[in-house]
Amino acid sequence: MTTTTSTTRVSPPLSNAIVTTNRRSIALPLRRVCVRGSLQICSSSSLNSTTTTTTTTRASTIEEEEEEWKKVVGCKVRVKVDLKVYHVPKVAEIDISGMEGSIKQYVGIWKGKHISANLPFKVQFIVQDRKFFAHLKQDEFDYI
Repeated sequence: MTTTTSTTRVSPPLSNAIVTTNRRSIALPLRRVCVRGSLQICSSSSLNSTTTTTTTTRASTIEEEEEEWKKVVGCKVRVKVDLKVYHVPKVAEIDISGMEGSIKQYVGIWKGKHISANLPFKVQFIVQDRKFFAHLKQDEFDYI
């Protein structure tokens, strides 16, 4: 994770808010704080008018990870596990173990956010003059 230091802009206090903990409720005056475009709400007692804060930017780490996976797109791969697919039109089933294909897309990050893709690699195969895609995990194939 990348750590950056930035100066925050502090707005006037919001109306008092009630913060509920396990057994107590505490009324605190709150302020809106903008740190590089993201909105954070903090208690006014913890802020000065010009405060320097250290924030971790998840967006930059996601962008770095996305750039890392973009390097993999286009690589040739070979399936190393026994795997059958049933979604190819006009073909009953295809055993793709040992077949070679190329990675077309990494779908684990969508619109700058992590998604819970169980099979994040979209791999294109060509069989009997037919192109089809299969989604695979990283441990199901080897790079050629």
